Amino acid sequence: MYSESFLKYFYLDEVSDEVKGPHTIEELNDLEFSNVIFPETKVAEQGTENWVSLLNARTAHSSKVERLMEREAHEESMTPYTENTELLDRISFFELSSEKRTEIYDLISGLAAELENRALHKEEIQFLTAWDKLNDREYGERLLTQNEMSKSPEKQSTAKQVGVWGSILAGQGMLARNSLKAMETDVDDMADGLLGED
Repeated sequence: MYSESFLKYFYLDEVSDEVKGPHTIEELNDLEFSNVIFPETKVAEQGTENWVSLLNARTAHSSKVERLMEREAHEESMTPYTENTELLDRISFFELSSEKRTEIYDLISGLAAELENRALHKEEIQFLTAWDKLNDREYGERLLTQNEMSKSPEKQSTAKQVGVWGSILAGQGMLARNSLKAMETDVDDMADGLLGED
């Protein structure tokens, strides 16, 4: 978690007209409590020349800390995607353990659900792209699906694994059904056209 202590400030001592610091916002609050500085005292964040009142600096500080914490939370939530993207960029499907494949399928399922409600983040898109471009993925999935389907029902994988391969097969079946429906519609249209010409 980001520490507020890395954000430091200088203040302009109104008595000596000297710049003093750097201090954390907590230290400035202590100085104000001791009547060394006041809400109107001019302060500037370390590395800037933007002098504002302590009161305004406090507000800006809170906003900055909140943004930094949000960024850290986002980066942390994206860790599974960035780590897996790096992995997928350097290996083939056949080098993935079954546990890693299950983890990746879970991430993909989660993203599919999220996509209904929001746009995906850059890191999530990069992960999906890496998965899509993974060497030997389609061939490996076909082999695993064929192997799973050739087993007797009592020897098929766990419910989670069956769910994954069932989803793949269902997707392939849906594509095939859609193609057949489109062909059927085309044939009907052609028949209507031929019959209408008589």
